[in-house]
Amino acid sequence: MTKNNMGHKESNYYAIITADVRYSDKLSSSEKLFFAEITALTNKTGECWASNKHFAELYGVDPSTVSKWVKSLEKNGFIKVRYVKDGKQIKERFISIIKGSENNQYPIENNQQGIEKTQRPLLKKSQGGIEKTPKSNTTSSNNTRKTTTIDTLPKITPAMEKVIDAWNDTFDIVVDESNQQLLEAISSAIQEFEVANILQAIEYRSYAKYYKEVKPDLRDNPKSFFMWPETIQTDMKRRPYKLITYRKKCELEQKGTDKRFEIDPNAEDSKGQPKWRMYD
Repeated sequence: MTKNNMGHKESNYYAIITADVRYSDKLSSSEKLFFAEITALTNKTGECWASNKHFAELYGVDPSTVSKWVKSLEKNGFIKVRYVKDGKQIKERFISIIKGSENNQYPIENNQQGIEKTQRPLLKKSQGGIEKTPKSNTTSSNNTRKTTTIDTLPKITPAMEKVIDAWNDTFDIVVDESNQQLLEAISSAIQEFEVANILQAIEYRSYAKYYKEVKPDLRDNPKSFFMWPETIQTDMKRRPYKLITYRKKCELEQKGTDKRFEIDPNAEDSKGQPKWRMYD
């Protein structure tokens, strides 16, 4: 991972949400997940230099939203932000993690430059999927290895299982249930939204032109959906069809339309007859 390329796809480090952040009532779900992203990017040097524009493009939000997340985390004492200026102009920004309480902090060590850096497990790709390989620290004096431990995976509740199965069935993929950060995001999403609304958002997402034509690489990526409540809300509104009567459907078919039709199980016309969904 180079300084000029901080893309999430190239970050091979676990993200961590410490207990003081996870249970904070001063942070939104998005801010907590954003904190986890910062912990992943600070692994190598102890600081994250990715820009607001980078995060905005990565997760499909406005840069001003990222700016609010940064300010909130800094205001509540979870991160430190330092700037490198060229005169009055800000040239670079560096974000570092502030350690939590003694019970909540995760292991750190000082590197040769004196910068604190987190010791979190690496993600190692294998033919069978993703396996967790703990990063170890070898001391120069006695060559003793120290291995970091991570929190146990969240228990998959029936509601989570329903949502995960819907995603798998809709996009014909398998959600990585060994990914702690993703499971926590799914759990948070279920606490914030009704399961029925999440299932609807998944369905609408699968039909949306935006994901088919503009962002096809994000369409079936569960992280780009579950980790950002704003995205879930937006996808809930992406109704990909228009409700029409059976009579209108027949008229269009007689004209030779290329539209696709499907009965809507929840909509009826004034005569109590089912309405039809017309997809573009």
